[in-house]
Amino acid sequence: MFIKSLDVSRERKTGIYLKEIIVSVIESIGQEHVIQFITNNGSNFTSAGDMLIGLYPQMYKMRCASHEIQLLLKDIYEEVNWVKVATDEARIIVMFMTQYTVLHAAMKEFTKDRQLRQPCATRFASNFLMLQSVLDVENELRLFVASSKWRGFDYCKTESAKRVTEIVQSDFWARGREVIKTIEPLVQVLRLVDSDGSTAGYLYEAMTRAKVAIKERCNSEASKYGRIWELFENHRVNNIIHPIHAATAFLNPAYFCSQNFREDREMKDGINFIHKNLLLIEEKHPFMREVQLYRSRPAILFIATAKTMLQTSHARIWWDYNGDDLPVLKKCAIRILSQPCSASSYLEKLGELPDFEYEEIHMDEDDNSTLTVEGYMDDLMDNDDIAWLDDALF
Repeated sequence: MFIKSLDVSRERKTGIYLKEIIVSVIESIGQEHVIQFITNNGSNFTSAGDMLIGLYPQMYKMRCASHEIQLLLKDIYEEVNWVKVATDEARIIVMFMTQYTVLHAAMKEFTKDRQLRQPCATRFASNFLMLQSVLDVENELRLFVASSKWRGFDYCKTESAKRVTEIVQSDFWARGREVIKTIEPLVQVLRLVDSDGSTAGYLYEAMTRAKVAIKERCNSEASKYGRIWELFENHRVNNIIHPIHAATAFLNPAYFCSQNFREDREMKDGINFIHKNLLLIEEKHPFMREVQLYRSRPAILFIATAKTMLQTSHARIWWDYNGDDLPVLKKCAIRILSQPCSASSYLEKLGELPDFEYEEIHMDEDDNSTLTVEGYMDDLMDNDDIAWLDDALF
């Protein structure tokens, strides 16, 4: 639910200033309806978030998962040499082919008007969209650089053109496809959190599965996936996964009842976070009793209709329909499972207007959006068609 935007282009966006304008919004909504505050990693917003938590202790703050995954993709590009080399070679092709109008027009004759994508400076996943756009026209570019039309351009007698020809006629194509195949699971997580819906209960599982998929797609070669895993885990622990995400994974009944589920320390820490920060004093004891009952998968909770809804309904809807015997846990689960992980989808709706600052405050809303659980995640991780990337980014 979008409530308002503010033009702060002429203001000094200090932490105190941001805190004051956000407080005014919270008070207009009613603090009992505000659950989470999603922000970027700017020091002013971090400071504002800290002050907000001090004022509203039953609210929590987290970083925008979409933004943080973009930063992870940036680090992978910059620090994993085999990824960087193939991506930079694609950039050399794109920059040269689009530099001259006449040359670009001739290229499009060969590609049947299919375009080469330019990377976006602030959307680091677009590096891989650019690479994909080059891979999509492999045969056409091979024919173009071998044609008399290519040789007829003065531009194509330069050292830059010779470099492009070398790349097109090299093993770049196999290396480029390897990069796309490896990065795909992570960009699919980006696609998930960039969507306009309640995704908090799915991020933890998605990141877990993406990490495994990256290793598999590198044929378990440590020299390929090792550094990616290091970057992945650093960003996952420090910037992407909040304790709430681990708790919502535990409270997502479809994941909880799946063969892939493994209860871990992060999930217990997430439940502890809820117990410490989000409950009234009188709710704490019944909350823990109900967590333990849920954990035992009682037949009274997982009746036939509940089992069917594991495959058909969003986790929030499942709790709303089936959770009456665990009232405190039901209330908490519905509130946190209703939340998004990112502010990016809301910014895109606003058109990302220049000189405006937006942060998302998320409410306890009656969201009836449905996310297919296991099938959706399987589609994300098992799809070998790289056409997904275009939809994932734009």
